[in-house]
Amino acid sequence: MKALKFLIAAIFLSLLVPALGNEISASTEKLAEKAETAFEQANSAENSQKLYLKAAKLYEKAAEAGAKNHKLYLNIGNCYFLAGDIGRAILNYRKAERLNPRSRAVQKNLSAARNLRLDKIDPNPENIIASNIFFWHKDFSLKTRFYAALLLVSVLIILISIRLSCPAFPGFWPSLCVLIFLLVCFGVSAGLGISQQDNSEGVITADKTVARKGNGEVYKKAFETPLHSGTEFDVLEVREDWIKAGFPDDSIAWVKRKDCELF
Repeated sequence: MKALKFLIAAIFLSLLVPALGNEISASTEKLAEKAETAFEQANSAENSQKLYLKAAKLYEKAAEAGAKNHKLYLNIGNCYFLAGDIGRAILNYRKAERLNPRSRAVQKNLSAARNLRLDKIDPNPENIIASNIFFWHKDFSLKTRFYAALLLVSVLIILISIRLSCPAFPGFWPSLCVLIFLLVCFGVSAGLGISQQDNSEGVITADKTVARKGNGEVYKKAFETPLHSGTEFDVLEVREDWIKAGFPDDSIAWVKRKDCELF
């Protein structure tokens, strides 16, 4: 059943890899073309895992050269997914999500990869409710939130100007309250987004790793079973070769730095 599920998802993803088009610079176009060629060869090859990994590495070189956009990271994620590396697939889908959180292709592919993870760590229900109520605007990109805040300031200034010139302007107070509410939402959200840009998240990329209660092998295991590739976490602290990780269910543990990648 799991193999069938993986095959269906793989076929679905192979049709979704988009062309980078004009969004990359001339200096990285050749790398992207080589990556797309390797991807096409992998689609028609019997033993395609190595070719998918080759395509992923070429796309990564294009990203390192400055061609960073959500389509590029979506391509990288798809290559890793089809190569069977769920951890790095999720890592790159999350990078794509940061650049374009409203992309339906990114969300579909990220969901497909998450469904194949071995670890099922469900978020705290209270956190989900609070996020949906107070942080609904987080689904917009940081750039969109910033410009929305600027637009709302402009509309607020216009509204106040109209009120000053026409004191009998109907619906002023309800409109003012709505504008202030939206301005606070998007303004605070944009401010938090800017201040948190340096905050890191991480994904387990090793096949499995043992999480500890402290930053060393001498500490007891944090969980009864190891964590597996694709498990996501927030980076709370970094100490040499260990990372203090916060997981969606609010549990905290230390994981080896070499067994995960941050973004």
